Amino acid sequence: MYPYQELFNPYLFKMKTITLRTQMLGLLILVVATLFSCSKDDHPLVNNNNNPPNNTNQGLNHTYDIVFSGGSIDGDAFSGGIPDNTVVAVRQQQDGVDRLTLTLDDENQSNELTIAISMIMNGNQPANFGTANTEVESLMTITYNDNILMAQSGTLTITNYGEHQYYGSTVPYFKLEFNAEMLNFSPPFTSQVSGAILVRPLDAG
Repeated sequence: MYPYQELFNPYLFKMKTITLRTQMLGLLILVVATLFSCSKDDHPLVNNNNNPPNNTNQGLNHTYDIVFSGGSIDGDAFSGGIPDNTVVAVRQQQDGVDRLTLTLDDENQSNELTIAISMIMNGNQPANFGTANTEVESLMTITYNDNILMAQSGTLTITNYGEHQYYGSTVPYFKLEFNAEMLNFSPPFTSQVSGAILVRPLDAG
């Protein structure tokens, strides 16, 4: 079982963690280790400049904006700007599957908001959300307070996709917009979520 499969299995997700933040910290460490073990040959798009390129995605922070509709979390909304050390994006080929994984942890939110998305890529566009086949469908988990929500269906769109060199590793940057039907782990309820995440090039210094 690959680490991403444990992350997006709600039962393992709940049973194998002491707290949500501890679990996500472990995931961030794992993804960072994977990121810096990758060679540039693993990635189809490479900017050979060792510094982040000048483009519209650059700014002081990565940003996100999500809102829920329906269920007991109807109307819950979160947004913010977060620094490099709380966002990890890595693109890898595993067993012939092109996967872009994104994790976001807003330490400024008192409810310990975390977002983890595993996107199956076709070119530079992700497959729709689903739960039946993790090799062809994208996955998403959002956690905050006592909620552990998993995407059951929905769509994602990536724009402004690019890659740049960051201390010898190839790192993606992009804007992601999504809409999904989410199922909470316990107590069970469904809610719709819509959101956008802007992952900018990392600072090299």
